[in-house]
Amino acid sequence: MLSDIFQKSRLYWGIVKAQSYKRPIPLIANLFITGRCNAKCSYCYVEIDNSPNREFTLEQWKQIIDDLYDRGTRMFALVGGEPLLHPDIDELVDYIARKNVFLNLTTNGFLIHEHLEAAQKATEVSISLDGDTASHNKNRGMMSFERSVRGIDYAVENGVKVRLCTVVTAHNFDQIDFLLKFAEERNIFISFTPLIDTPVSRREAADDLRLSDELIRDFFNKLKEAKKHSLRIINSFANMEYMINYHVKYGEIIWKEGPNADYYTQPCPYGRFQYLITNVGEVYPCAIMWNNNYYRSQNIFDDGIDAALSKASQNLKCQCCSFANAVDWNSIVSMQWLLYGIRMTLRQFWGGDKNMRRPA
Repeated sequence: MLSDIFQKSRLYWGIVKAQSYKRPIPLIANLFITGRCNAKCSYCYVEIDNSPNREFTLEQWKQIIDDLYDRGTRMFALVGGEPLLHPDIDELVDYIARKNVFLNLTTNGFLIHEHLEAAQKATEVSISLDGDTASHNKNRGMMSFERSVRGIDYAVENGVKVRLCTVVTAHNFDQIDFLLKFAEERNIFISFTPLIDTPVSRREAADDLRLSDELIRDFFNKLKEAKKHSLRIINSFANMEYMINYHVKYGEIIWKEGPNADYYTQPCPYGRFQYLITNVGEVYPCAIMWNNNYYRSQNIFDDGIDAALSKASQNLKCQCCSFANAVDWNSIVSMQWLLYGIRMTLRQFWGGDKNMRRPA
């Protein structure tokens, strides 16, 4: 537990510093280590190359991790694709864990039983769960619910600190009660993100899954009510209000020079202290820039890590978007969030305190 608190403290103070610095710092690095995946989510939020002609070797990934750490990274998130399909995932996890930084492993949970030791070394393992059997399988493919739940339960039983991640679509927007009961029974926490933006190649397939603007607002109003009675929901009330009152159509960006630029005036954490690095070396500020034609990335292979990070920080014309995680990353430095985070950690280890206050 002390290691867990130390890792979270390093991340917290890194965010405090990043909020006060005038220059960007790669505090949080999302590493898309593979394009391979064993699920069939038609709406996957990024178009990652699953058969690249060039891809980082294990030694190159280690060098990138070292370079990022030297430049201030205190949280690594291993994502994909399905990161547990990477042939060197156990060694990569161990390499990062030995730096004693916050390590998030994002997975569908199918292969947890084959990589338990790696999962136990992570500060947090995010596992996708979208609802009951029918809802989850409609979103992610036949039999995926059974495989994910088996992985979640195996991880929880073996002391892995699990966080559930739910993508909200037309198939599962009515699953709040089921998911909160599921989380409560296992003493784990859950975050909700609506399906809004997908790569161009998947947009037609995802059209039937997207909620209308009216249903998105209705969902977050219901989630806000549920949070008043549940400690399990990670999304803050500010996050939900941001989504409920979003000034333009969900999926559309609010631009700095546009008429709604004053809707949310805090600077975005993406491209300021958070970055995405793909398995073929491209660096993006966020998935929205990755999925659209607003931004042309530079590549670590061709341009070097400093140039690629610098490009992802410069001249971004967006003010905010309907990816509300930015609100919570900006709020996390508040004293209320700090206390909530401490109590969440204690609850993960010891069952915690029924009167734990929820962050605003």
